[in-house]
Amino acid sequence: MQVLGDLLKLTEGDDLPLPWWHRSTMSLQSDTQCYVALLKPNGLRPAPDLIVSVLDPSKYGRMIRIRTLQPDRLGVIAGVLECVPKGLNIALAETATVEALEPDTDDKHEVTLICEAPDDGFDGLMPLPTEAEVRARFEERGLVPDTKVDTYPSFRVGWQTTATVKAGWIRKLPWRVEAEALCDTTSPHLGSIDFSQVVVSADTTRRLMRFVFPYRGACTIRIEHRDTPGTLRHITDVLLDHQVNILSMYLKRGGVLSGKAVAVVVCEPSDGLADRVPYEEIKRDLKAKLPPNLMIQSSLNSAVDSARVINPVDAGVVLAPVPVDLLDKVAAVRKEHRGKFMVFFSHRFGLPQPAGAYAQAIRDALAEEGCALLESNDRDFAGGRRIVYSEVSKYMWAADAGIIMLCGTPEGTDPLGRNVPHEFGFLQGQAKPAALFIESGHEEMLREWSNIDGVFATRFPSGAVALDKTHPESINAVVRSFVDYARSRRGRRPMA
Repeated sequence: MQVLGDLLKLTEGDDLPLPWWHRSTMSLQSDTQCYVALLKPNGLRPAPDLIVSVLDPSKYGRMIRIRTLQPDRLGVIAGVLECVPKGLNIALAETATVEALEPDTDDKHEVTLICEAPDDGFDGLMPLPTEAEVRARFEERGLVPDTKVDTYPSFRVGWQTTATVKAGWIRKLPWRVEAEALCDTTSPHLGSIDFSQVVVSADTTRRLMRFVFPYRGACTIRIEHRDTPGTLRHITDVLLDHQVNILSMYLKRGGVLSGKAVAVVVCEPSDGLADRVPYEEIKRDLKAKLPPNLMIQSSLNSAVDSARVINPVDAGVVLAPVPVDLLDKVAAVRKEHRGKFMVFFSHRFGLPQPAGAYAQAIRDALAEEGCALLESNDRDFAGGRRIVYSEVSKYMWAADAGIIMLCGTPEGTDPLGRNVPHEFGFLQGQAKPAALFIESGHEEMLREWSNIDGVFATRFPSGAVALDKTHPESINAVVRSFVDYARSRRGRRPMA
């Protein structure tokens, strides 16, 4: 099965994007290792293809895939694993209960195993088992021999390395210089290859993502049409008439009115000549040469910015990606506190008591709720009391929610400081739950804050009552109430 997408626009550097719909099918989670390889040109295209996989591309010729469908019963998976010939390493395993294909029959359990044969066996090269040999092992153990064994073809690997997936990207990968070194210099079309754009597909059978670099002038054509037999063939006939090469095409019924379908086609000039891109003529002929009852509507789309395909986005959501220079810092914070609800804590520094006691009460309450506290500390300062901006920013980007504390200050001093309004505004802009806690009796300080004046803020009592955990309005109580609300907003309730 192939998972396809639109034409992508790459960044100017060497960062390689892994679109979320491809990445999820390939099990390429953040902080996981993978292989990256460039394949030698096959004579049809002058540029190499790039592949990303959790499997070693240099060992594909030494792999088999075993698929079997067994009655769903206790111990079936253990029985299947016993049928794997000795010496084979199980690289990937997938098992799932599936519905019976026939009525009035029991459910089945589908098992898929991708196995690697070592190349240092008894005779130097362990032979791969045949389908007949694997089926015989199933029969010997009393299992249903409903088994299929597929071999994987070898790749012509020209360059290979390992890499780490970081939040949907493979960063600082020297693929461009290596790809240019592998290009077929004898091809007259080499100069027309466009390394700024790419077509990405995911092969769920071979468990790899493939990146194909098009000729200059590539474009995505979206063709909405009536869902009737033969329409897709008529559409491709028009494309063939104009001598454009189809790099990928998928047909879907989603996103259009009932009774209609849409074909998404990524095309390029067939001969690599960028000055011969007849896309407007294609649009004209799709309407003029095909019957009106097919209701053809077509549009041309340029490549999608790769930064926009790293994460899925709900309709109406404006997604702000983490700045590139903060990615590693934010990832380190999230890794350190993985599994915990992270709360950023913002407050004035250097205030006399009871401000310090109030702040400590908030820290203690967050700890009791099992939250990770993200707060500026001594490591975030650069000489004196000057805060390193990036060090504080990493906490705000990584946080699930935020708490801002305001309390009484000595007369004549600034009750807000320079950091508090900025940090509260950041949390609001990110749509992260943010609580503004203010000490009762000091509400007048809000009038100093132009964009918060008149907004209700949660009050906590002054003095000892604020620190009394048994009091229903204490700092402990308001923090617990906020954390429960914030967790609900972010879908991060703790397990019972």
